[in-house]
Amino acid sequence: GDRKIILSFAPAPEERLDAAVLCRVFPPDKFAVKITPVYRTGAADRSGATHPWRQAPASLRDLAHELNSRGLEAFLNPLPLQVDLQAVFCGQLWSAKLKAKAAVIAANRAREAQSYVSSGTLAAKALSWQRETAGLRRREFPLRWERAGLMVMDMQRIFMDPRSRAYLPAARAIAANVRRLAEAFKRAGRPAYFVFHPHENPSRAEIAAILSPFAEKTFLKRRYNAFSNAALEKALRRDKIEELVFAGVTTNLCVESTLRDAFDKGFLCFLALDASAARTEDLHLASLKNLSYGFSTLRTTDEILSFLPAD
Repeated sequence: GDRKIILSFAPAPEERLDAAVLCRVFPPDKFAVKITPVYRTGAADRSGATHPWRQAPASLRDLAHELNSRGLEAFLNPLPLQVDLQAVFCGQLWSAKLKAKAAVIAANRAREAQSYVSSGTLAAKALSWQRETAGLRRREFPLRWERAGLMVMDMQRIFMDPRSRAYLPAARAIAANVRRLAEAFKRAGRPAYFVFHPHENPSRAEIAAILSPFAEKTFLKRRYNAFSNAALEKALRRDKIEELVFAGVTTNLCVESTLRDAFDKGFLCFLALDASAARTEDLHLASLKNLSYGFSTLRTTDEILSFLPAD
């Protein structure tokens, strides 16, 4: 009939096919040529033959054009759009990828077991942090909710997901309290400002699902200090914010850096000590001591909620 045999060629990066030879060996009325990438496999990597492409290089486009001009039908078959699909074609690579994911999850389980705080121990820990900072507190103010905004720092999926290499178990421990604050501010008609660090990849700035219903005002930053994004201060001034309640991660880096600058800019600052977290308890507690001594009023989530209007 009119069907043709498809010949598949997958040239390595420096390999060249001779169009004249192909047309002489394979009659154009019986054969057609498909030119494909060299998918990544262990063997291809070792030999240097791996040649993945989505847009064919000029040499392959020229080859296809010459074959077609000589009457031998030829077409290019690029890689699919999925980034990691080539791993499917090599069981070794796919297995290695699964093992790497399993290793991350196992390491994160160990982090959870060693974490200084969990959702179950958070209330008791908060009491101990209050005792530890009691003699240092020099700034004790009531929250005037009608002048206040909530500042939520870096509560991103990558820190909350046990499958992420950046997983921070303490962030999961405080998530419920951060949500309570966000819910209360929304009920009171007060704004919440969510700040994220994309780490050169916008997908890394995805908000944790537990907080996504409240993230109406969002800001990206490239430094620890959220005020490195000038749009944040403009939004606060526009909304006539005078007092800021801070929550999120990590206490000793982005939270502390931003809170100190907010203080210097004239905002009255409050830190929710049980709605913020660091990598270790020592780091968290050191920041609580520093901030309570000169920059912020420390409050528990319950204490902050007590200043907001009842339902």
